[in-house]
Amino acid sequence: METPEVTGSTLTSRTTRTTTYTEEVTGRVTPGMPPTLKQARQAASGLRRRTTRGTRRALRPSLPRRRAALGERLRKGARNRANANQSFNPPQRQHVTTTSCNDESNEDDLRKSLRKDRFGNGGLLSGETSAFIKQEKRKQKLQVKRARQSQWENKGHRARDVLGDDPVVGICELMCPLAELEKRLRTNDFDELEQPNSKVPELKNLGVHNLAVKRFARTITEEDRQPDRLRTRSALKKTMLHLLSLMDSKRATFEKVHRFLWDRYRAVRTDLSIQHIKDDFAVGCLEEMIRFHIIAEHELCEETATVTNPHGFNSHLNVEQLYKCLTSLFSLYDELAKSGKPCANEPEFRAFQILLTMDTHGKYRRDSSAHCFALSKMRPEVLHSDFVQFAVKLNSLYHGGNFVKFFGIVRKSPFVVSCILHAYFNPLRTKAVRLFSAGVFGKNATLPVSYVKESLLLDTEREAMALLRGFGLEVKRDQSGETVVRVGAKNFVEPKEDVPRKRSAFISALRAKGSQLSSFVSSPVSVHLAP
Repeated sequence: METPEVTGSTLTSRTTRTTTYTEEVTGRVTPGMPPTLKQARQAASGLRRRTTRGTRRALRPSLPRRRAALGERLRKGARNRANANQSFNPPQRQHVTTTSCNDESNEDDLRKSLRKDRFGNGGLLSGETSAFIKQEKRKQKLQVKRARQSQWENKGHRARDVLGDDPVVGICELMCPLAELEKRLRTNDFDELEQPNSKVPELKNLGVHNLAVKRFARTITEEDRQPDRLRTRSALKKTMLHLLSLMDSKRATFEKVHRFLWDRYRAVRTDLSIQHIKDDFAVGCLEEMIRFHIIAEHELCEETATVTNPHGFNSHLNVEQLYKCLTSLFSLYDELAKSGKPCANEPEFRAFQILLTMDTHGKYRRDSSAHCFALSKMRPEVLHSDFVQFAVKLNSLYHGGNFVKFFGIVRKSPFVVSCILHAYFNPLRTKAVRLFSAGVFGKNATLPVSYVKESLLLDTEREAMALLRGFGLEVKRDQSGETVVRVGAKNFVEPKEDVPRKRSAFISALRAKGSQLSSFVSSPVSVHLAP
């Protein structure tokens, strides 16, 4: 078979076709030898990139259209937030059309208008709050820089930090750290007591950064242990004073105030624990928390959770936090006493522990052995103090069933002590009625209902009559027209359900004698032991 002969004309035609292909792909003529396959692929790839980029540029909307779409998204987001949060009543504003967004100034006005609808005039995202956050950020950066410099200069201190012997020292001077404040601002996650209110004179010129308080976090991460997330001693003191002032606030009910303080007090205890603050300041904070929880036991005993009020008062959770505060406080008492700095209010709170553990309190069962163990561990000067002896005497009267002397001491007790003893009113009244039925005042005898009312510290005679009839005793009128109860008939009937707790008019009168509720929380309690 003969090989075809390659002539000059054939080679020329092949070169011409290759050159034409190169011109179509790359836009230029490649002289010399025809391009390789790799060069051809690279040229085709460049053509596809230029074509795609041109298509995207052609399909991209114009600047006015983009601004109009941005305005529509912002308005839609504002409508969704307004529907989700019914507590905000934004002022009416004029409808902003998309044709007004053709320049930068109109776009800024639209953003300000939407922000005003969400937060009100000078509200949570006001310019003052934004400027304050920027200023505090600069301060914190400078503080962190100085702390790092001092850490490197002091090698011994740095070595102890690496080993973990020294606690973290907070640098946050606000009631709410900046990181948490910014996060809650983005979601508008603030309690009713943290929001500015122009109708209240003392809150008229305050922003959310002046009212927000750090929340309690159940899980403590490594970020939560950073110095900028922990409040300093001065910030914690400011927080405690602010929370104390809210107890007398008329902006919300005491139930809402208790729910707010119940959470914020736990955050304060977390900051104290992480920074290992164990001095008189920490003792004072825990003492105020304990008095607050004790008072709430009486003031909110009727505000329990119901179908209409699912977030009502929970006595079990309140007592749980009360016991945790007592445990931390007694640990500080022991450490300070060993260092030669005993606390002046230690007998008061040791007595509170005795009174709180006299009997079953909700889900906390009474443990007589633990009670005796706590008394044996007290120092002699605390054990023989008037307050502790007062509590021991009340404990003896309660378990002995001497209701006359018990309620007689209650009448002379201060407000905070009466709030503790209020939990034992109904159990002791049940014991008293059982004694009435057993014949302690004679068989088939009668007692005036007025005597029952006074001896059992009931508010009215009608309440006394309802109590006696609820246990099966007969209430009637005698020949003189006085209402009496027949006792000694052994007709006591055990109720199917526990008698619900109600606020005592006598204890409420003790509170009315004081100036404000915050004064009972911040002031120490004193008692005088009767001979």
